[in-house]
Amino acid sequence: MKKAIKDKWLKALRGQAPEGEYNQGTQMLCSDSDSNGEDYFCCLGVLLNVTNRWKQNGNNSGTFSWENKEYFGLAADENHLIDMNDGSCGTKKHSFKQIAKWIEKNL
Repeated sequence: MKKAIKDKWLKALRGQAPEGEYNQGTQMLCSDSDSNGEDYFCCLGVLLNVTNRWKQNGNNSGTFSWENKEYFGLAADENHLIDMNDGSCGTKKHSFKQIAKWIEKNL
């Protein structure tokens, strides 16, 4: 992953993005706004948002496109990031800040 992209993603996960702090959601890259007008993102949805790659993804569902997996170099790590975000497959749910620490050390 390119350093500039990684740095931008880490800042967003840590609540230091210009657009402010992201609400963490599960099972979708980005959920539609709730009754308060708030959007909820998984960690990969945050990545798509800060890099403006939604069009290349084709949707905001739970599926991260193969084109984006290759672009970001996440083909091998996508499932682990999803499990950390959602607390699935025997992995405990991690906060965005905990996920950022893992990304910093492993990507």
